[in-house]
Amino acid sequence: MISKWFKRIYDKRDTSYDLFINKVFYDKDSKYWTHRKWGHKKIALKFGLCLKMVLSSMKAQNLVPENCEKSRKWKAYTKKSKDPINTAPNLLKNQETNKIEFIANKSLEKICLDISELKIKNKKIYLFVYIDIYSRLPLITYFANNQTNEELINSMQLLVAKYDVKNSIIHTDRGSQFRSLIMKEFCNNYNIIQSMTDGYASWQNSIVETFFKSIKQNYYVGYKFEDDGTFINWMKDCVWNYSNNRIINKLKNTPKEIFESNLLKYM
Repeated sequence: MISKWFKRIYDKRDTSYDLFINKVFYDKDSKYWTHRKWGHKKIALKFGLCLKMVLSSMKAQNLVPENCEKSRKWKAYTKKSKDPINTAPNLLKNQETNKIEFIANKSLEKICLDISELKIKNKKIYLFVYIDIYSRLPLITYFANNQTNEELINSMQLLVAKYDVKNSIIHTDRGSQFRSLIMKEFCNNYNIIQSMTDGYASWQNSIVETFFKSIKQNYYVGYKFEDDGTFINWMKDCVWNYSNNRIINKLKNTPKEIFESNLLKYM
């Protein structure tokens, strides 16, 4: 059913107006370079037209820009409650209370993993971090120029080479790298159990998010670095300081001391 506002605007338009909007929208002659990319706001601003008139014309002709169409399809996809392929269950969620519990009985029982983007001189560097839930210790910090599946596996190899993570739970978000077949195969080979957050719930991996926030606010912001090597060495010192000098209020000790003292119990 057409609303009164839409009908009033529609009555004011003529055929030539709709033809012009259609021609600009599809731009088959590549005169405006707008082929299915511009919405009603850009078209109205570019040609000095009434915003509501352009919107009503596009609605009447069912002219949907590509980005809006993709967004609409994605919303329809997520509303059907379909999970992306290769997702793992959320093993940190209490099935009775439906709440996330960052609780572990010992070191290396549960590990949180995430990737953060850092910028230096218009260049992006990606930081892969593995946090032990029991002690809050950064087990592995790995720097890379991209966040591909190969770089993820490189960081995982560092983890399994340094620690015994057999039967450990690694908790991540639903990023494509963590859902990749190569990641799934790697975890199966080393008896690692995957766990993932719910959709659109990055806070369910808040231990790593808190680490990134602390590093960026306390150590990273305000400093200028000449090159990548200087920056990475600086960040490694920051991570060491975070692990060895920062007292965790709830645990009343540093992450390093908590991690090592707990490991001694199981030796």
